[in-house]
Amino acid sequence: MVHLVGLGGGGCNVLEYAMKQGFEAAYTFVTTPKRPHQPWNIEFIEWHSPKYYFANSEWYLDDITLPERLRIRLMKYTNNIIVSSLGGYTGTMLTKAVLNYPWPEIIKFKYIIGTPFRFEGTKKLELIRHFKTSFENYPNQEYVPLEQLRKTNRNSTIKHVFQLADSLMYSAVYPNNRTNKDELYITPFIKQAINGSESYYKLNFNEEGYILLHERKQHLNKQFLFNDENLAIIENVNQLLARKTKEAFAKAEIIEKYLNEQMQQLDTFISDYEIDFRVSLWAERKYEDIEELQGNSFFETKPSFAFYKRSDTSQSEIDEHKQWLFEENHNEYPQIFKGQHHCYLLHDLIDHTYLSWQDIVDIEEVWFEVIVIVQNFSTLK
Repeated sequence: MVHLVGLGGGGCNVLEYAMKQGFEAAYTFVTTPKRPHQPWNIEFIEWHSPKYYFANSEWYLDDITLPERLRIRLMKYTNNIIVSSLGGYTGTMLTKAVLNYPWPEIIKFKYIIGTPFRFEGTKKLELIRHFKTSFENYPNQEYVPLEQLRKTNRNSTIKHVFQLADSLMYSAVYPNNRTNKDELYITPFIKQAINGSESYYKLNFNEEGYILLHERKQHLNKQFLFNDENLAIIENVNQLLARKTKEAFAKAEIIEKYLNEQMQQLDTFISDYEIDFRVSLWAERKYEDIEELQGNSFFETKPSFAFYKRSDTSQSEIDEHKQWLFEENHNEYPQIFKGQHHCYLLHDLIDHTYLSWQDIVDIEEVWFEVIVIVQNFSTLK
C-alpha cells in the first residue's frame, strides 16, 4: 500500500485534498495543531517548531534529528510519498531530515515538494536555492512551482490560489488523476509554442492537441474578469498591434518598390517575390519557470491578412484592402469593449487562434517580422 505523508501545514492540506478525492493510501499527518476532524484511523504526529526558529533568520541552514515516531512509521512501508511545502519550519526541516536519513534500500521514497509563492518573501526564495543545491543529487524529487499558479490565475484571490495549489500538488502525487485544468492544458500549450503556428493549422479538429488547446481557451475565458484594469491592458495591446501592423505594411511596400525596380532593370536572378508577415508574442516573466519556453515566444503566427502585390492587384483593390484592414472597427464584442476600436490583428488573435483573453493580457513583448521571399525560376534547355 502507498504511504502518503504530509509534513507541515502545506503538505497536510494536500493530504486532506487527496482524501476527498478518494485516494487510497495509508495517511500520516505531521503538523500542529492537531486536526480533530480527520478520521480516527489516520496517523497524526504533532510537531512543534522550536522557539528559536522565530528569531533565527537562517534556521533552514541547520539540521535536525528525524523524530523517532516518524522514523518508525516510515519503516513500516516500502512505498512512501512525502508531500511538503518549502518555507515553513516543519515542512522544510522534516523533509531535510527524511532525505538525510540512511534508509534501507527496500524502503522507497518519492518527494513532492511545493516551492513558495513570491509574495511569501525573498528569504524563502533563498531557502529554495539552498535546499535544491543541498539535495540536487537525491533521486525521486518533484518540485511543484506554486508561483506559476498565481501567474496563470491573476484574477483569483490568494485563498483560491492556495486551494489550486493543493490540487496541483495532488496531481503530482497521482499523475493519472490530474484534476487541475491549468496543469492539464499547459502541456499542449507549451508543445504548440515550440512547434509554431504552422503545425497548429495542420491539426484536425478531432485531434487531442487541438481539442485540449480550445478547451483551455474556453476554460480561461470563463474565468477571465473584464474589469477596468484588464480592459485598459487589452486596449494598450490593441493600440500597439494596430500601430505595428501599419508600420510593417509600410516597410513591406518599401521593399516591394525596391524589388520591382530591380526587376525592371532586368535583374537576372529575381523572377518573382512574396512578402508575408509573422508575429511572435512573448511573456518571459510569466513563463520563467517553464524550461521549454526559455528563449521562446509563447505564440507565433502568420496573420490571416495578406499583403497584396501590385503585380497581381489593382491600386483600387489595394486601397480598399488597406481601408478595411486599418480603418474598419473589428471589435466583435462592443457590449464588453465599449468605445474601443479594435484592429484586425487583435480580432485575428482572439477569434481565429487558440489564445484566450488572459493570454492577450499576459503579453510582454510583440515581435513583427516582414518576410521577403525572392524567387528565381530557371528552365533546363
